[in-house]
Amino acid sequence: MARDESDREDLLREAVALSRRAELEFEDREEPVFLGFKRDGGLSIYLGPDPVYQFNPLGQLRRAYRNGLLYRTQGTTLAELNRDRSQQDRVTLQRRDLEERELGEFLEEMTARLHGLQQRLSARSYQRFSTVPEEADLIPEFLSALELVFSAAPRLAPAIKGRR
Repeated sequence: MARDESDREDLLREAVALSRRAELEFEDREEPVFLGFKRDGGLSIYLGPDPVYQFNPLGQLRRAYRNGLLYRTQGTTLAELNRDRSQQDRVTLQRRDLEERELGEFLEEMTARLHGLQQRLSARSYQRFSTVPEEADLIPEFLSALELVFSAAPRLAPAIKGRR
């Protein structure tokens, strides 16, 4: 995810950590959809600048960005990280772990969004499709990766260690 959450303009060109990636435009969406794979096979999905979902190679959620907030797996829940910019020269992250109900709602919303994306990819209902590498047909790979996300158990990746 971008350091500055408003800076996601040209992911197709600049997201070099995603070795295979695509940008799709849909008639009824203002923002393009961006999908890509890290070298280890982990899937990243940008449904415009917000929300963003990142998965490990097993299809488990590692990180997300939704409604202006960062989320990071803790293994059994997600930590919600809010950037506090109230001090002039410092940005601090305020952490709050999601309660079980909140986690369930988060995962349900994510799953619904991704099922909608899956249907559109299956129907190839996009208006424009650009890829890196050029001319690659990544749709079958994206569909397989989404199936992995839907069947992942547990749904969350192991905890990401924070800075000490």
